[in-house]
Amino acid sequence: MSSSGAEALSASMQNQLIQASHETLTMLEVSKAKIENLIDGIPNAFAIINEEGTILKGNRFLAELMGVDVEEALHRNLFGVFDEVSAEIFRKSLREGGARELEIPLRDRKGNDRIFAWKVDEFQPENRSSFKGYVVFGSDVTATRENEKRLAQVFSSVPLGIVKVDDKLVIQEPYSQYSKNLLGIDDLSGKSIFDVLFKRVWSTLTVQQQEAVKMLYSVPNNSVIQFELNCEALPSLVQLPVESEGATIERWIGISYETIAFNGIVSELLIVLEDRTEIERVGRENRRSRDEEQKILTRFTALRKLDTQLRETVMEDLSQSFERLEQITSKKKAISIVHALHAIKGVARVGNFEELKNLAHETEAYCLGLGEEIAGNWEGVVESLSTLKVVWREWQLLFRALSSSDEVPGGSARQSSLSGLRPYLSRLVESTADSLGKDVRLDCSIFDQSLDLSCLHVIKETLQHVVTNAIDHGLELPERRKELGKNPQACLNVGLQLFEEDFVEGIVADDGAGLNTVSLKKKADTEGIPYDSGDEKSIWQVIFQDGVSTKDAITTTSGRGVGLAAVRQSIEELGGSIEVSSRPGQGTRFRFVVPRFDTKREK
Repeated sequence: MSSSGAEALSASMQNQLIQASHETLTMLEVSKAKIENLIDGIPNAFAIINEEGTILKGNRFLAELMGVDVEEALHRNLFGVFDEVSAEIFRKSLREGGARELEIPLRDRKGNDRIFAWKVDEFQPENRSSFKGYVVFGSDVTATRENEKRLAQVFSSVPLGIVKVDDKLVIQEPYSQYSKNLLGIDDLSGKSIFDVLFKRVWSTLTVQQQEAVKMLYSVPNNSVIQFELNCEALPSLVQLPVESEGATIERWIGISYETIAFNGIVSELLIVLEDRTEIERVGRENRRSRDEEQKILTRFTALRKLDTQLRETVMEDLSQSFERLEQITSKKKAISIVHALHAIKGVARVGNFEELKNLAHETEAYCLGLGEEIAGNWEGVVESLSTLKVVWREWQLLFRALSSSDEVPGGSARQSSLSGLRPYLSRLVESTADSLGKDVRLDCSIFDQSLDLSCLHVIKETLQHVVTNAIDHGLELPERRKELGKNPQACLNVGLQLFEEDFVEGIVADDGAGLNTVSLKKKADTEGIPYDSGDEKSIWQVIFQDGVSTKDAITTTSGRGVGLAAVRQSIEELGGSIEVSSRPGQGTRFRFVVPRFDTKREK
């Protein structure tokens, strides 16, 4: 190639390089302009400053904040927009190094006080290792803080506890001042709503409610729909112990839950607390009043269902039973108290007085549970017996209102007749058989003779327990009797007659299954009760021992092994006796002898 050709080629390449460089510079200028426009378009203050606070780069928002144009803002000191105290805080933040967030107020060129949230981070260009600068972003949060201030003012006056919690259930400001009063905690900020509320009532929540509370931790970032599905299981009313003026009070807190959501996704949770203590108090009083009215109505109905003679008989027996209970309470002997309670329970069952029957049954169970430890728990026994006696007095008052006489049964008359036992026994058999699903025919033969009330009471008590045991333990269900070839209707014979002039002989015989000697021997062995294994009569007598029952299940009817033991004790205290005989598959027969007159009392 000639020298002229080479020179032409070289000139062409130089032109291309110059053109490429120009295009590159143009592109850089365009990119720089775009970056400048982006920076100017940022709706927050932006600056790059050196360690002294001199502005090396800034945007239009910052310049307007300073009251100058962008070019004039360069090389000015950023700290000039702050007062001396705020400027020093900013300088200190720079000296500490690293990324920083701080909230510092300033006054703009128009004289308006504004609050800015600043983010500061270190900035060091790669080609200037000796240079140390900072990138600064400032967001105007004045409106946000004003809204929070107004919200706080509302919170301080509204009579509701309103707290906002984050995804860790930590309480965020602002929250209503009333929340502190409700929860009894002075400062809630930064505390977990679980600790200040749910943890304090955890043991009172159901398992379902506890699981729902645990799920609150996963509510943020989940859908509103998912929260609403789980919301129904959350506790809506709790009883919270709160310290107030040196004392602990129980405060009822109503709880509702609201979501703060964006595009259907929960970001935060709002929990609203309401003091429902007074509402609950009034509600409980109303419920208590309704319960009392219903209780009185139930008692009244039970008394009215009985004919006059039977009503008076049942109330008289109960009166004597409670008098006996009062007399033996001072002895602090569990088994005697249990016997008296068992008698009360039996009479209450005859009258269909369910309240008295169940309460006597519960008190009996409590005393039996104490056993020999009854003296060490005497206060609890007295409290249980007092509750029973209060209920009995209420029954007496209602009976007075129904009676033509103002005298409470169990008065001064010392003698009565056996003839009144017929309706009593009929009622006893009917109520017991119905409750057990059995069909029983009562055949009664009672002579009409006068005797002391104390003796009559023992006879009634004996019949009550023996008849109840016969129906419950001895007589089979109709279906079983059919299978055995027996009449589906069981038969119970009760006879009372004069014996040796000054005694009453009683016979109670049934056509049931008879005594199970194998079961009785097993019970005796378990309880350590002696008997002659070769003498069937000796085995039968085991049923008169405390704690022995031919039934395994305990009910309000029988099963504790108390009734027959109490009967034998009462009869023997009067100078009488009781015995039993039985034939397997054919029935059981009780015979007892009781004096007509209480000679011990006369003495």
